[in-house]
Amino acid sequence: MWLLLVLLLAVLLLAGLCKVYLGLFPGSSPNPFFEDVKRPPAPLVTDKEARKKVLKQAFSTSQVPEKLDVVVIGSGFGGLAAAAILAKAGKRVLVLEQHTKAGGCCHTFGEKGLEFDTGIHYIGRMEEGSTSRFILDQITEGQLDWAPLSSPFDIIVLEGPNGPKEYPMYSGEKAYIQGLKEKFPQEEAIIDKYIKLVKVASSRVPHAILLKFLPLPVVRLLDKCGLLTRFSPFLHASTQSLAEVLQQLGASSELQAVLSYIFPTYGVTPSHTTFSMHALLVDHYLKGGFYPRGGSSEIAFHTIPVIQRAGGAVLTKATVQSILLDSAGKACGVSVKKGHELVNIYCPIVVSNAGLFNTYEHLLPENARCLPGVKQQLGLVRPGLSMISVFICLRGNKEDLGLLSTNYYVYYDTDMDRA
Repeated sequence: MWLLLVLLLAVLLLAGLCKVYLGLFPGSSPNPFFEDVKRPPAPLVTDKEARKKVLKQAFSTSQVPEKLDVVVIGSGFGGLAAAAILAKAGKRVLVLEQHTKAGGCCHTFGEKGLEFDTGIHYIGRMEEGSTSRFILDQITEGQLDWAPLSSPFDIIVLEGPNGPKEYPMYSGEKAYIQGLKEKFPQEEAIIDKYIKLVKVASSRVPHAILLKFLPLPVVRLLDKCGLLTRFSPFLHASTQSLAEVLQQLGASSELQAVLSYIFPTYGVTPSHTTFSMHALLVDHYLKGGFYPRGGSSEIAFHTIPVIQRAGGAVLTKATVQSILLDSAGKACGVSVKKGHELVNIYCPIVVSNAGLFNTYEHLLPENARCLPGVKQQLGLVRPGLSMISVFICLRGNKEDLGLLSTNYYVYYDTDMDRA
């Protein structure tokens, strides 16, 4: 019986993959990673006008390329990465950004001669040979130079009755685990179990990706039968919160706080985030953190030319008013606000990088927003935590001030949902 079920699922998966591929791109497209385009990083471009030409191309109808294949709403790196990969596959892509500067969380701003990052402060898995590094090298042609952070890359500070205590998180899996065990010698077995759960769950994330290629009725059938969570550790981890898993492991409140410390990076507290989400982030940083030399705007600065060389464009000051739908309810373009007028741009594929709520509550036409399926899905989720950033200038260089490239997470309670 199980063999027949597996064979049936394999056939359905193959059919689903073919349908998705043929539906999106009826013609053949080149492999975007067929050729290694990595080259040695060129010197940093600091000329403001040269950077402005790439990051601040203002929208105008004359700048819109003809015969577009794809329009991407939003120039956050998710949108830019998708656009760059599509461009490398021979597609002509237009990215529309409402801000004056492209980049999203890669956006930087200047104040009193200084440059500040608005989003990215460190990224994991950027060591040579990693999949993430390979992909970024290919869509930026190897022009990003990644500097490793200090070890420890993160330090957790917990305020207690006897004053603050620090817990360092070291780069490298062995050092990371050993650092935890040195602080919690009585809970070594719990730490080992936790790390094993993290590794198993994070390594099975392809299961969730494969589901996206299956027909929705098949996915619902597998879910109803309980097969999804039974055979996929990642999907099983998605049924439990981080807080539940740590409590089941028997971790002390102090250890639970330390193991949960990284939740601000994904914006959901431990009792509301799934363990699968947390496991992905912990595994992401096990080998330490990295930062692009020159600042986070370098990421957008070196991705945009790849899109442009394929005949596409990344235009700013382009507020998308709505996604256009044809008579069958399929996206066929976008409407952009230009002064007091609306400019319609037509294309066969629209990718929204504007976020779930912005897309479904503001960009889709009213008749699409009211569909029961859409309203039901929106009711299942809620926005993450809001953050306030304070940008500080210190007089002196890092050597004079004794500063390390380390993040500090400071909490005044071991209960992370209250801290």
